[in-house]
Amino acid sequence: MAGIGSVINYLYQKGLLEESPFELFSEPEDTLIKVLFGVRCHEITLSEGLPGIGIYFLFRLRETGLRGDSFQAMRYREAIIATIDQLNDFLKRMPREKLAQYDLSICHGWSGVYLYLLQVERLGYVKEKITKLVHRIQMMIGKLTFTS
Repeated sequence: MAGIGSVINYLYQKGLLEESPFELFSEPEDTLIKVLFGVRCHEITLSEGLPGIGIYFLFRLRETGLRGDSFQAMRYREAIIATIDQLNDFLKRMPREKLAQYDLSICHGWSGVYLYLLQVERLGYVKEKITKLVHRIQMMIGKLTFTS
């Protein structure tokens, strides 16, 4: 759902879609937020997990022209921070064997998670937590490249 929302947002920006993504996605956005804050997403990949949901909210925050102090912008920022918090918790709790199952691809692996974290870091959100997560992921990627 988050990926489709990102594509629709892109089409709207390019003038290929007349209806506003805000109108199209008000209800699905609420669903994404409920999934996120209900801690119902247990996947860490860009294509199926928390980073994918976070990327959607990053696009919405950057591309909608929202005032920084608007309710919608605050909601998007909180959703992005929630993805970081949950990623942090998952990486702490997941057994090493499960973490080692992820590959180095962007969509289904560590590279996508890493890219998402770097995008969030550019916004200046939860920098200390992101620094720790990036370090942990770099260590995991290092182990994957040396054992492959």
